Amino acid sequence: MQIREHCNTSIPKVAIRFNVSKAFVQKLLKQKKETGHILPKTSGGHLKSVLHPHRAKLMEMVEKYPDYTLSEYCEYWRIHHQQSVSPSMMCRELPKCNLTIEALSVSI
Repeated sequence: MQIREHCNTSIPKVAIRFNVSKAFVQKLLKQKKETGHILPKTSGGHLKSVLHPHRAKLMEMVEKYPDYTLSEYCEYWRIHHQQSVSPSMMCRELPKCNLTIEALSVSI
C-alpha cells in the first residue's frame, strides 16, 4: 500500500506489480482505511462437532452398547436423538470422549 500512496499509482498497476487481482488490492485499501493497517485478520477458529455438547450421552451409549459398529452407533443416535451423524463424525468424536475405537468396525 505504500507503493500506491508514495508513487501515486493506480490500483491495476499495483495489482500487476504484485501479481494479484484488482479486487484484492481494493480489499486491502478498504481494510487500511477502516482499521489503519493491512495485517492479516484472525482466523475464525474451529467449528465444534454437533456431537460435542452431548459427550455424556455418547459415553452412556457406548457403555450400554459396547459391541456396536460405528454405523450402528449412528443409527442409534438418529433414532434416539433425531440427529443424523456420519460414521466418520462418530469416529472422530468418540476418542475425544476418551473412548477407544480399536474394536469398532466400520460397516457402512
